[in-house]
Amino acid sequence: YLDRVLTNANKAISINPDLPSGYYARSLYFLWTDQIELAIKDYERLLVLAPSKKDEIQIQLYGYLTYYFDFIESIKALREMEKNAKSDFDLLNLYYQYFRIFNKLDDSEMQIYYYNKEKELSDKPKISLWWLYLRAQNFDKALSCIKEYYTTNNQTKILLIANIYLHKGEYNKAVEYYDQWFDLLKTEGPNNAYSARDLHRYGMALVLSGQKEKGMQLIQEQIRINENLMQAGQGKNWTCYDLAGIYSFLNEKEKAFYWMGKFDEKIGWFETPGLTSFVQFDYQFDNIRDEQQFKDWIHRGEMRVERARNDVSEYLALQEAKN
Repeated sequence: YLDRVLTNANKAISINPDLPSGYYARSLYFLWTDQIELAIKDYERLLVLAPSKKDEIQIQLYGYLTYYFDFIESIKALREMEKNAKSDFDLLNLYYQYFRIFNKLDDSEMQIYYYNKEKELSDKPKISLWWLYLRAQNFDKALSCIKEYYTTNNQTKILLIANIYLHKGEYNKAVEYYDQWFDLLKTEGPNNAYSARDLHRYGMALVLSGQKEKGMQLIQEQIRINENLMQAGQGKNWTCYDLAGIYSFLNEKEKAFYWMGKFDEKIGWFETPGLTSFVQFDYQFDNIRDEQQFKDWIHRGEMRVERARNDVSEYLALQEAKN
């Protein structure tokens, strides 16, 4: 319903040209539809309209993490917010934001640190470590985290379990969970980000378990969805990543390389945390894993993330020395 987001945001701004939430909503619309210059323009207007210093810092953090990927400035903003934290709720939000930063930087040690900080304050932290363990190929630990974090059998939980069994190479077990997820999907519609993008992984599990015809239908359906998103200007980095993976799985290498390039253009290595680890074993790319273009693609991502992680480490060490 993105068009309605734009319509309602424009209407709100026309009624009150100084309404911060109107500019926030519209900036998200422009972000989601790949109109980054317009998104930043509304973000800068939002910054001017911040009703308090506290709100200004929150808005700055949003910009640093969403548009600029400036992790040092993000940490500075969080340090300012930390000075004014008055409750466990404030601290839980801070720890979650710190976790987001180190998740993007693929820093597992710091992710675990802030997860434990949340656990000290709450039996139900906002953070789950399933993705950290999955991209470290600790599949059983990832499964355990998912089952602990998601207490009900919803689409998200069942689909994540299916994906992990697929990466474990237990294709029949994966199909069992994908079938459960697909039944929910048909009755409820997609109600989370994963359900909107993983038909092809279900299809690949079917192909790998011997059900090729049904599997290929699902893969082709996800291609149609993703390419329509790209044509409508609503393609995010994951859309490009998955199209690259799908075409690699289908052994259409040139198409895979094309979408890898599009992923690079969208700075996808930061927007989707931890992919530099995950892509090393993502089965989608097995057909091109030995290709130099694939190796170079990963190397560019690793270097970009490593530079940012090293910059943050140096900054934190300098701050600790000052104190």
